[in-house]
Amino acid sequence: MLVDRGLQTTATQGTGDLVLIAPDTGLRPLTAAGDGAQIFYQILTTALAWEIGIGTVHVGPPATLSRDTVLASSIGTARINLPAGVHSVFSILPSAHSIYRDAGGAPRSGTDVLALAARQIATSAGLAGGGDLTADRALSLDFGALGTRAVTAAGDEVIILTAGGDHIRVPASAVIAGLALASRSVTAAGLASGGGDLTADRTITVPAATNAQAIAGTATTVAMTPAAAAAATAAALAAGDRLGVCYTSPDIVIANGADNAYPHGLGARPRLVTIDLVCVTASHGFSAGDVINLTASGPPGRDWTVVADATDVRLIQSSDGDIVRIVAADASRQSINKASWRFRLRAWV
Repeated sequence: MLVDRGLQTTATQGTGDLVLIAPDTGLRPLTAAGDGAQIFYQILTTALAWEIGIGTVHVGPPATLSRDTVLASSIGTARINLPAGVHSVFSILPSAHSIYRDAGGAPRSGTDVLALAARQIATSAGLAGGGDLTADRALSLDFGALGTRAVTAAGDEVIILTAGGDHIRVPASAVIAGLALASRSVTAAGLASGGGDLTADRTITVPAATNAQAIAGTATTVAMTPAAAAAATAAALAAGDRLGVCYTSPDIVIANGADNAYPHGLGARPRLVTIDLVCVTASHGFSAGDVINLTASGPPGRDWTVVADATDVRLIQSSDGDIVRIVAADASRQSINKASWRFRLRAWV
């Protein structure tokens, strides 16, 4: 509140509330605002220190002014420390709290430009809300007022025509760029699954084969990955050979007239059968553990014969003769010492 011609003095010292001295003739007391009223005040000391603030007056006696809020002072925004002496206290209107018209007629408050409350926010077809500035206003799209007759591009704008023939203009980049019809679909095929229309995010997945599936080799709905391929290859090698599943017989004693069948468990007639000669005791320049690969069958009537079917691998050894002759480590051709060697059969499907 303001008090016209309100001016009093005070002899109060320090930073506390002021005890007011009666005004000179022709001036009004600050208490004219009423007991307990808040006023804008300014203190000016004899040393020209100053303080502007908001205070509360009390009629008293004695009449007082509390220094409630300091808006500004010669030392910042703190109460000044009043020295001894008589200081002036008067009613003012701080510029930051004033409303006035500038030289151009525009209303202002302090340094801010104001708008007249009578100003209107008007809307046209497609928008709802608005009004004068006596309250906050919200604008919203009025979809009911928009027709569906046409959407045409004009330069960099999209013109939306309403049922009544009015239109609104919207930048095309804000409406068209980066958009797709929600009815568009992403479809998965083959090993892929997922997809759907664009009303939501969609994920396409391709299931990877497990190691077990890669080794079994029967799944048709999964993708082979390098890891699964490596597992399948390692399993095949561990089983015996790159040719496929392999059967290895026990070591077979070399004896004239021996005829033995060995179940291979391969489930089919082997594609390949080999026979090895395994050294069990050092002989002819070879060491125990050395393996010599022989042909799968010897000449008719002597040596050996290998026969394979869907269940067994059969080894028939000659009833007489050497059965096996080899080229020894010294390059001489010799008959083996049967006790120092064994046969070993291998079969693949």
